[in-house]
Amino acid sequence: MSGESLDPILFQDKGVLTQEERLAVLQSSKKLFIGIPRELFSEENRIALTPSGVKSLVENGHSVVIEKDAGLNSHFTNEMYENAGAEISSNSDEVLSHSVILKISPPSEKELRKIKPNSTIFSALQINTLSAESLEIIQKKKIVACAYDFLKDNENKYPILEVLEEISGLASVFLAAQFLSSDNRGKGMLFGNIYGIPSSKMSIIGTNQAALSAAKHALNLGVSVSIFDKVVSGLRTISTQLSSQIQTGIYNSEMFKSSIKSSDVIVATSNAHNLKDIIISEDLIKQMKPGSVVIDLTLDRGGCVETIELQPKTNPYVKHDVIHYGMYNLPSNYAQTASIGINNVLVPLLMQIGVDGHIEHALRLNDGLRDSVFSYKGLVTNERVARWFKKRYNDIRLLMY
Repeated sequence: MSGESLDPILFQDKGVLTQEERLAVLQSSKKLFIGIPRELFSEENRIALTPSGVKSLVENGHSVVIEKDAGLNSHFTNEMYENAGAEISSNSDEVLSHSVILKISPPSEKELRKIKPNSTIFSALQINTLSAESLEIIQKKKIVACAYDFLKDNENKYPILEVLEEISGLASVFLAAQFLSSDNRGKGMLFGNIYGIPSSKMSIIGTNQAALSAAKHALNLGVSVSIFDKVVSGLRTISTQLSSQIQTGIYNSEMFKSSIKSSDVIVATSNAHNLKDIIISEDLIKQMKPGSVVIDLTLDRGGCVETIELQPKTNPYVKHDVIHYGMYNLPSNYAQTASIGINNVLVPLLMQIGVDGHIEHALRLNDGLRDSVFSYKGLVTNERVARWFKKRYNDIRLLMY
């Protein structure tokens, strides 16, 4: 139950006993056995480690087994991984038998049944698509499940989440510029400061890294940018980072509604976990100028544009004379860039886990890694996951023994 205070506990076959808290003991380095299966989701093109990352891990004494062709969609060949020191396997069961599993999409129920008990998994969470059955298997096998969504660095930031948001924000500007062209039934407008021609207008919803990235690159192209959010502190921060070159406003104000109607491009990046109160209504979309563009980067959380279709026949598509584009996984379209970004976070982390000697010791010593764990030894250790699946929440800090 959320907010309950728990005593440190010791797991035993006969039950759970109260145990005195112990100080972390320095352990000798330990070899990691890492398996990277091929992604099963057809639209997932990324891979967790690049050949360069594999080379660094292997040279430091770790073992990496990669399923055949797992990196092809990121343009990393089997030969590149073999040259880096990885073993290539055509047997997914063998890959999934390793003690540390690296994925992009959450493991499927089929994969989870093959993964050994007490293994460690790193992947995205994607709570909207994670099934209750998958969580039950994770708990039953006492898998340490770490989500990129919650992984923090030493500065208390979310390094993987932020690099993917940065890619999404930049990509949204390129896509908007493309969709505005006459060939795509857009307004026939071009981003840029061209003398005597008014600048294009863009409204951004949210103040996360995707919003910052989109605003920064749009401003560099001469676009007039307005940013809206529910939280004033977020607006203040992003305005400071952009040297006040933007207009800011509160979501759902009259200024917001006016900006939506007059904008050539809308980019929805909202960083809220619950988007029910952050919706661009169909009525507002109807009042936009014909040929304008709406891009929703929040589909993984249900979307925040009322007219965005979750599974359109074509993408982009036109509705109410406005071009719509929404995608669950935009960074996957830029798979090599995204894979390098994920690799750059995971390699130092895995190196440190090896130095610490074991995932258990690493969890004691690394607050950011500990925050990424949503299931530990059969218990749900993330409040959001616990609420979503109506499970009891357990504070992982009190479970370290």
